[in-house]
Amino acid sequence: MDTEGLLYRIISGYYTIDIEGSTYKVIRPTLAIRKAAHDVYNDILKKNRFDDTHWLRRHEANRILENNGTWTKEQNEQLKILQTRLEDLKIELYLKYNDPPMKKKIRESIKTGIKQIQKMLRDRDSMEHLTLEFFAETAKNEYMLSQTIYKDNKLAFDFENSNQHELHSILSELRKYTISAEEIKAVARSELWKSYWNAASGDIFDPPIYDWSEEQKLLINFTKMYENIYENPDRPEDNIIEDDDALEGWMIFIRRKNEKERKKNKLMDSVGGKYKNANEIFIVTNSPEESKEIYSLNDPQGIAQIHHLKKMAKDNVGKSIPWQELPHVKMQIQQELKEKTAMAQRK
Repeated sequence: MDTEGLLYRIISGYYTIDIEGSTYKVIRPTLAIRKAAHDVYNDILKKNRFDDTHWLRRHEANRILENNGTWTKEQNEQLKILQTRLEDLKIELYLKYNDPPMKKKIRESIKTGIKQIQKMLRDRDSMEHLTLEFFAETAKNEYMLSQTIYKDNKLAFDFENSNQHELHSILSELRKYTISAEEIKAVARSELWKSYWNAASGDIFDPPIYDWSEEQKLLINFTKMYENIYENPDRPEDNIIEDDDALEGWMIFIRRKNEKERKKNKLMDSVGGKYKNANEIFIVTNSPEESKEIYSLNDPQGIAQIHHLKKMAKDNVGKSIPWQELPHVKMQIQQELKEKTAMAQRK
């Protein structure tokens, strides 16, 4: 990866491409160009809103996909499950990062998960190209290209009168020059960029901000993200920070931990009173979803106790077991007695 070259391209806000012996310069779209492109999008939707002959609407395409079984509510739920599982795998990668064999297996599972998700997304969007919204979005992008591609210091295309085939060919070629999020993250971590960023105190690109390119905005956002990570006292090791999947796993791990703590605090505030500091609290829920949500707030020890209680209930059907005779309660009582005895002896 030519990180230095990518950095210069992002900072300058333009790049050149060679197609069939011709050199084109591609500049970043200004706010005025983006607004005009958005107007093109809205005009197409407005002019064709009653045309049911040539176009499907996005909701109609979704209904057809559901009716023929290509994309159903069940598959949408399955996609969510796969996306959550992918997050789980990235957390595992972070937690097992110093275990090479496990790390290798988890990476392979991540790749498999990404492929499965991509396939499902292709199924979900398989009729997107037949929709009016897709046509309008394509026209919007083509308009922006016609206003940002130069040849011999002049605009290379006239949006209204250009050869659409030639414009589509340029659009197809430009996709090869797209900078991925992973590449921009690598630039944000580079020492060369850090030297610019620190020297300029964050004032790298010319204002106004609304005229920044998408790549420039992403670079700034990723740079601030890394700054926040390095300022975190619980930040992971540098090798994890430089590994996009493992770092994302750490971020998901921290996010879930914080979310769980917030929900737990909110629940305990709602309980209040003398029950707030109790070891066990039984809460009546209104739905399976709410029950599942509250169950997830238990720590590993609490979940283990719940499983043990379920097993005891199953093994002692019809029998009455005093609460103080439950194993984890007995252990707690013994611990409290031990602590009181130790305190009495110290006195």
